[in-house]
Amino acid sequence: MTTLEKAIEAVKKNEVNFFKFLRANEVGLTGSHQSGILISKGSHQIMFEGPSPKTKTERTVNITWPNGRISDCHFKYYDSKNEFRITNFGKNFDYITTNSFDALFVLSMIDYNNYEGYFLFDEDEKNTFLNIFHLSKNDDNKLIKKDNEDQFDLFGFSDEPQSNNKNELSKENKEIINSGLFYIKPAANHILTVGKGIIKDSYTAILELIKNSYDADAENVFIKMNFNNGKNSIVIEDDGHGMSFEVVTKKWMVPSTQDKLRQKKSRYKGRPLQGRKGIGRYAASILGNDLLLTTTDCETKLTTELLLDWIDFYSDEKYLEDVDILIENYFFNNNPGTSLNISTNKNWNDKEIDELIITLKRLLSPFDEIDNDFKIFLEINKTDSQKYFSFSEEIKPLPILEHYHYRVYGNVDFNKINEFGKQVLTAKLNIENKSISNILPVRIEKEIILKEDEKFCGFIELDIRAFDLDEEFIIEGINASESKKQLRELPGIAVIREGFRVRPYGDKKVDWLNLNERRYNNPTLRLSSNQVAGYVTVLQEDESHLEEKATREGFKEDEHYKALQEIILACLNELEPIRYKFRKKYNKGGRKPKTINDQISEATNFDKLTTTINTILSGAEIPEEVSSKVRIALEEEAKEKENQFEEIKKTIAKYQGQVTLGKIMTVVFHEGRKPLNAMKQHPKFIAEWCHEYISLFENENKTIELKKLYDKILDRLNDNKVQAEAFITIFKKLEPLANNKRSSPNNFKIYKPIYDSFKIFENELIENSIKLNINGDDQIEFKGWEIDFQIVFTNLIENSIHWLSENAEKEININIAENNDIITIDYSDTGIGIDEDNIENQDIFDPGFSTKEEGTGLGLSIAGEALERNKGKIRAVSSNSGANFIIELNKI
Repeated sequence: MTTLEKAIEAVKKNEVNFFKFLRANEVGLTGSHQSGILISKGSHQIMFEGPSPKTKTERTVNITWPNGRISDCHFKYYDSKNEFRITNFGKNFDYITTNSFDALFVLSMIDYNNYEGYFLFDEDEKNTFLNIFHLSKNDDNKLIKKDNEDQFDLFGFSDEPQSNNKNELSKENKEIINSGLFYIKPAANHILTVGKGIIKDSYTAILELIKNSYDADAENVFIKMNFNNGKNSIVIEDDGHGMSFEVVTKKWMVPSTQDKLRQKKSRYKGRPLQGRKGIGRYAASILGNDLLLTTTDCETKLTTELLLDWIDFYSDEKYLEDVDILIENYFFNNNPGTSLNISTNKNWNDKEIDELIITLKRLLSPFDEIDNDFKIFLEINKTDSQKYFSFSEEIKPLPILEHYHYRVYGNVDFNKINEFGKQVLTAKLNIENKSISNILPVRIEKEIILKEDEKFCGFIELDIRAFDLDEEFIIEGINASESKKQLRELPGIAVIREGFRVRPYGDKKVDWLNLNERRYNNPTLRLSSNQVAGYVTVLQEDESHLEEKATREGFKEDEHYKALQEIILACLNELEPIRYKFRKKYNKGGRKPKTINDQISEATNFDKLTTTINTILSGAEIPEEVSSKVRIALEEEAKEKENQFEEIKKTIAKYQGQVTLGKIMTVVFHEGRKPLNAMKQHPKFIAEWCHEYISLFENENKTIELKKLYDKILDRLNDNKVQAEAFITIFKKLEPLANNKRSSPNNFKIYKPIYDSFKIFENELIENSIKLNINGDDQIEFKGWEIDFQIVFTNLIENSIHWLSENAEKEININIAENNDIITIDYSDTGIGIDEDNIENQDIFDPGFSTKEEGTGLGLSIAGEALERNKGKIRAVSSNSGANFIIELNKI
């Protein structure tokens, strides 16, 4: 027989049986010191006769297992814990291991001293057993008792006299029904669920306990860590106002109280309270196995001691009210304050302690001290560590990094609601440059208009430092190598609230502003997360509406959080162009980005190599015949490479046309939607009218109606033709850019690609009320690639539409002229114009440079390269009325 069959037979044969699913703490998964299998109080009569014992009771019984083994097991009642357990299964008992979690245990009573025991591990076997006896998994930890008619039912015993009528309600249930009330009782492990579900790790747990000391008006908090040959403890003690017995029992021991949320400020010093959720105290369960709390109230001078063994909370068979907690109150003339003494099995290694120290330093704001009289001290005694054998240090905030290259700092506050109902903020910023001395700060007052999904997150202050990783970086008193190492460890931009950092903002590798993704599209201009470090201070939750997540790891990512991100990025947007211009002007860090054409020209230039080889050949005793062959081979190779690179140029030109085509796909979608919708609706109407036409046709007196209906059908069919032609027109406009073949240069009228480019954007120009003026000789011809000029003007027009959209005066003006074989095209608009520094340096043609928020920095670079292929050039010039570009083409 199988184990399942034996278990079923035993339950059917014997009168009293018990079953349950093994819990984690019964099989050693939780590290619990408890042993054996817990039997519910209502099922104690499978172990002891009569009512539940009131004092410690124990007896030995024989349990026979399916493999024939017989154990002298102990049935025990622990009066201190009010628990029943089966223990003493014997050495090498294979049925209870860490792999036995959720196994079904069946105990069947043969007589008062002899039992049969079974463990079912297979899911199908467990379900079969439950189904046979009409049980469910939720019914476990109960007795299965057979009545006189061989029927089986769940049976629960209690200390109350048992009724012979199993349908009769217990006295307790009758009282509940009569009162109409029932009270939810949280399970004992609710405390651990709260602690582990909300407190991320040991570092967060320690930070939460420090915040509790701050809330208690402490001036000093000491973290004492002892790791001494397995005797490990963490002690966190402070000199705050302490707690009274009433506060400990009615507030500290009660999870999720709203006391701090209502109080908001600390009792004596008026500090803004940090631990408002009422769960920080359970961080102690993350750090160790048990907790000794000692606290002395500053007013009564009475000391309260409380001992918690977290193991007692692991059981899901106990309610919180069933957990025994040792607590006493006495007078011993102690100084006010609170001490949390936590014993732990964990022996922290040096790397973990390093991380703790950094975490503590990053907790504090470097802008200003949290409070002039709040200090954190760390003491470590670790016998197996040379570094932390006897360590003591006052925790100071990380330095503000005075050795930065650039800095933006200032504040942002609400200004007004504009005419479109959007919130307008004013940023008052200072931008410093420390890369070179005697560079004066730039002061900026900037408006930030929040988007519809963003809401003002309260007054903020910010101080962000930027670093050039390719520049020399030396911190005073530290060598260059160590300075570079510290630079690589930049923590990013942290958020400070009431003097404390909000994790994880400012943690290394947490790019919460998506700076790296933002830089990907514009690497020349934008800063990455590893190039910045700094702090942003925000107001308390009720003022900023920045609400922390239940996990204590950052803010809820709602409209106020999005506004915070937008504000910081808007401030960085002011710093980045200034940094870029300066680096370019003074040739700081790297070289000017090269165009594709420049790189290809360099790759095809064999002059330097040829000169070097000729020098070597001339100085060597090599026959002239051999030298001549080498030179010829080199010339042939150079010519072959030049031909190959010409093909590459053609391929690049094709791809640049397709990049430009991609930029105007929004135009296609916009213009194509209307005719497409019309063509989609027409068949429906035509079909209805055709049916109506047939019906009327059969009626001889409906000639006039037939004529009207015929006209409607014909009109709709003609409209379909018009809409189809609109699509064809769109495709004709785009066809040159999508052409995969690149022909030889041809003569064409320069006016044509300019006009064709504007036709692509015709509807957008009309919708945005942009006026177009093209002046000059429309018969001027040029020999080149017409498609390149469409690429040039497509990018210029697309930029103009973008910058003209917010302007009152909207014009694009083009003048075409020819003088001594030089064709000049003067392109200008009435937009916001180009910064003088960018005009001076011609930065805007650098690949990757863009002043658009979402720009790629490719448009003008592609335009410049397209003109280079036609022996032309483009430059930006100063203008008082907008952007102005001059294109020059040499006809010779």
